[in-house]
Amino acid sequence: MKIVILMGSPNPNGSTAILVQSFRKGAEERGHKVEVIDVCSLEIHPCTGCIACGYEGDCVQDDDSRIVRKALLTVAWNADNRTFEALEAHYKTLVRYIHLTDMGMVLGYGCSTPDMTKSGSYPERAYQLGRSL
Repeated sequence: MKIVILMGSPNPNGSTAILVQSFRKGAEERGHKVEVIDVCSLEIHPCTGCIACGYEGDCVQDDDSRIVRKALLTVAWNADNRTFEALEAHYKTLVRYIHLTDMGMVLGYGCSTPDMTKSGSYPERAYQLGRSL
């Protein structure tokens, strides 16, 4: 299977990158081909509401937004449950809207520094998620 990871952090050496690399390692060990795309460097235009897609088809804008998502890996400095509530709800809505199957989530609560992330359980969880595919 080909897996595309959308990395949405502008910090290439930060906590999100740690989870991405852990996930990638697990998935590649299972024989999957993995590509990481730095979303921060893409040109993505907001929806203009033109409805040319009919809410079901392809967007008419010629940008980099035609990438499919299936799993969520994310980190945050604090450990409050409310930190990820909106993000998790949005992710689940996108998965339902574009008819994908959610393959799992790793929500890294309290990952304030890359060193804290590395020493916690989240890299292993991301690795195991990658291996489970």
